[in-house]
Amino acid sequence: MNTVGDIQDFTFPNSLGCDSTVSVTVTGWPSTSEELTFETCTGQAIEYNGINIPAGEQRTFTFENSYGCDSLITVMVNSKGLTETAFVPNIFSPNNDGINDCFEVYTKAGLVSQNYKMQIFDRWGGLVFSSADPNVCWDGDVRGKPAATGVYVWVLEMETQACAELQTLKGDVTLIR
Repeated sequence: MNTVGDIQDFTFPNSLGCDSTVSVTVTGWPSTSEELTFETCTGQAIEYNGINIPAGEQRTFTFENSYGCDSLITVMVNSKGLTETAFVPNIFSPNNDGINDCFEVYTKAGLVSQNYKMQIFDRWGGLVFSSADPNVCWDGDVRGKPAATGVYVWVLEMETQACAELQTLKGDVTLIR
């Protein structure tokens, strides 16, 4: 079977016994395939072609193009929850060298947060740091004294203005000196 772009030669004898060769190039009508990407808040959906597509999912639609061929459109809906808008480091070194001396949450430029709360706990579950101000970072001190080197657990609660829902992230951070 020939596909688009193949060349097939056909030989035909004429009435005088001479052969004529005809070369045929297989052509086809173009089909298309496109991808569309949208972002929405976790738990919400985007409507495309009358179908609701929830955040974190994708759907493929088949349409007939102007040549009568199938065209595929894949619609992807990304979630813009905290994991996509905030970065929380997993190590810091409060040793006063001016590099990574404070543990803080980094957010995308222009992100407006409200109802912010960062809590950090030691390995026994004791609260060592808490702040409701996204501009305040943990300097590695506990009650005015340097905290021990080790792993600490953090819990971040934050509501972004874009999504207007309180979200929680959890993780750990290693303090080294």
